[in-house]
Amino acid sequence: GIVTSNNRAAHLFKKEEWDRQYTHGRWDYLRTIGEAAHYGVILSYLYTYTLGHPHRILDVGCGEGLLHAMLDPQRYGQYVGIDVSSEAISRLNSRMDARTAFICADARTYKVPNNEQFDTIIFNESLYYFEDPLGVVRHYAQQLAPNGALIVSMYAEDQTRRIWRMLDGVYRVED
Repeated sequence: GIVTSNNRAAHLFKKEEWDRQYTHGRWDYLRTIGEAAHYGVILSYLYTYTLGHPHRILDVGCGEGLLHAMLDPQRYGQYVGIDVSSEAISRLNSRMDARTAFICADARTYKVPNNEQFDTIIFNESLYYFEDPLGVVRHYAQQLAPNGALIVSMYAEDQTRRIWRMLDGVYRVED
């Protein structure tokens, strides 16, 4: 199923533009108290869907790893974050370990190694940056473990309502 929370704006950018924005602090506001509830909702859904076992998380469009920084390390077995911005990913090298990886890759075409499966795949304010959001979800849904969950967070506006309708036509939207 897909679990939701609402929050952000919609534009398509090239890799160079993402790098420029991270370099100039465009996304620094995501660390403010105004975003705390948004991250809290995602974490609540994540922990609700994965009660009782360490789980594998794929975070598509992880940016600077803000969601990862909020995760309880005892509550996940593996975390993989991917983002197109080498600037954002380069800031995460010190947080990588045997259970945590950050990969600079274009999420539209990234192939998960060895057809690995994830218990939770998160699209945190990233889905509306793709020309074909439903195609991106379908691409990653193939990597979802049985009884796994997709968590999608998007700002409520006309474009995201259109995306929700597309997703609701294929997946069960829970909230």
